[in-house]
Amino acid sequence: VAFCDVPADTWFSTPVEWAKSAGITTGVSDTEFDPTGTTTRGQVITMIHRYLSWRDGETPPSGSHDFIDVDPGTYYSEAVGWAAASGVTEGIAPGLFGPERGTSRAQLATLLFRLEPRALAPTGAFDDVPAGSWFDDPIHWMWREGITNGTSPRHFSPTAASTRAEIVTFLWRMSGEPE
Repeated sequence: VAFCDVPADTWFSTPVEWAKSAGITTGVSDTEFDPTGTTTRGQVITMIHRYLSWRDGETPPSGSHDFIDVDPGTYYSEAVGWAAASGVTEGIAPGLFGPERGTSRAQLATLLFRLEPRALAPTGAFDDVPAGSWFDDPIHWMWREGITNGTSPRHFSPTAASTRAEIVTFLWRMSGEPE
């Protein structure tokens, strides 16, 4: 692996290597990935947008948005436009996307769930995911599809901050775990 903070024997080393080679993300520097670093909404939407470009072989069309906190020309502005136009996100409040805010594991699951219409999964896999909550279907879809095992056998930790290692691992598993 190209990063000094991604040991080859970790659960995320192959996903990190794949994400870098697929152009989904870079490190925080030339030599560090920061796998335990938390992700912002701007970073997550950008990684999802780049994942779709890799998967589909073309960049998803950008769209317009009304978010006053997303300046044109930022690294995430095109991805935010696409996400708003395609219904992947509505932002955090009317007119606000919150690009520098952290992303919880429940929010990450919901964004991934909205990429395409999904069959709903049976609930009950995780004790900390209440039935009928706004994140119930996305998290249980990820569990049923093998995208997540949770943070322990009976816990997903929906309010915990998502990490850089988790987002690339979820995308890697969604893509069929390419080498």
